[in-house]
Parts: sequence; C-alpha cells; structure tokens
Amino acid sequence: MQEKEWDTLSNRVFYLALPPRLIESVTMQLAKVKLHLDREMARVVVEKPFGQDFNSARNLNQILAQLFLES
Repeated sequence: MQEKEWDTLSNRVFYLALPPRLIESVTMQLAKVKLHLDREMARVVVEKPFGQDFNSARNLNQILAQLFLES
C-alpha cells in the first residue's frame, strides 16, 4: 500500500456509480472492513440518481452521514 511506502496516510475516495438500491449495502461493506474510520481522510462520491424518490434519498443521506463527513 502506498501509505507504507510514503509513510503517511492517504485520502481515500470511494466513487459510487451504482444503482440507488446498492449504495446502502456497498457503504455498509466499506464500514464492515473499516475503510470509513478516518472520517477526515475518507470520502464518498455518489453518482446520480440518489434514491428513487424523496424518502429513499433522505434515507440514503442519513446512512451516509453516519459513516462519512458531509463536508
């Protein structure tokens, strides 16, 4: 891993160009293997569409907010 070679932490960007129904399970798997723990260095980018409707989009937003910083 580059982090060991460079002796520094690297930013991680997870680009999710997935159907909305898969976003929750993929982000939960990122959490399961602890790739989200450094909330300052881990980023997630979600490609549109973001949910099927307002309620599903709000639900996805809540899930992502628990794992990643919105800024």
